Amino acid sequence: MNKLIVSVLAKIYFVIFLLTTSISGHANEELSIWQKPILVYQQDFDWLKLTSDE
Repeated sequence: MNKLIVSVLAKIYFVIFLLTTSISGHANEELSIWQKPILVYQQDFDWLKLTSDE
């Protein structure tokens, strides 16, 4: 019974270790400065025709 508990705890600690190391690796990456995107779209009409002809 004790071996089962130790085995389960070891697996849990191993998974937590893997998760924390992958997160910390991404935190150290240098990110470029965020810039607001420029929206480019064409609008041919300024009205909307509904199916009820309104």
